[in-house]
Amino acid sequence: MINYRHQDLLNDDVLWVVRIVGGKMFRCGVVKFEIKLSVFNLFWYTLEYRQLTSDYVEEALTIMEKTFLREENVCRAYGIAKNLQNVAEQRKLMLDIVKDGVSIVVIDKSNNKVVGASLNKIHVRPAPGEKTYHGKFEDVSNESSNRLCAKFDDYTVSTFFELCQVDCLLELTMVGLLPEYRKDGNGRLIYQTVIDLGRGLATGVNTKQPVDGQELALEPGEVFRF
Repeated sequence: MINYRHQDLLNDDVLWVVRIVGGKMFRCGVVKFEIKLSVFNLFWYTLEYRQLTSDYVEEALTIMEKTFLREENVCRAYGIAKNLQNVAEQRKLMLDIVKDGVSIVVIDKSNNKVVGASLNKIHVRPAPGEKTYHGKFEDVSNESSNRLCAKFDDYTVSTFFELCQVDCLLELTMVGLLPEYRKDGNGRLIYQTVIDLGRGLATGVNTKQPVDGQELALEPGEVFRF
């Protein structure tokens, strides 16, 4: 299992809070201000980057609904988050994606809450005449906006296979991080964690983490379970 802990006490992570609890003006030959200050408070957080397990799946999906579906450019263009049927289908798609065992979550250890995630999909180059994973989703989706998004994703994955001449790729399909944690390279560490996970798979180390109790083989194999 890939597992990172990150505690960065750089300037942006250290918040000094000064609170004025009282103030009076006195005239004693000159004007002066008497200000009472509270004790300085130091706040920090510790983030844990780890592979997604069954106990965090629902939180990870909710993070994607709050961030990716609302903010990602293609999702915004097609208004995915504005339609409850779109969102319901997307959550079902997410549940299928995480079964590949290569997704990660970011956990704030101060409250054990998921604050970010990357839902990742292993793609195998389709045989001639077959469609990509996203192309298959486009065929079964009941929502026009989701079909348009899937068409774009299908084009992107197909183009990667063609340009890079590879038979398998690891896609960061959906990535999201709550706004208050978007600093100090926290987002960059999401990508680095996924890269390290992928490198392990490429060197023959089975770093997959099942979320449904099913054993996952090292060898890539794409299954559409929507």
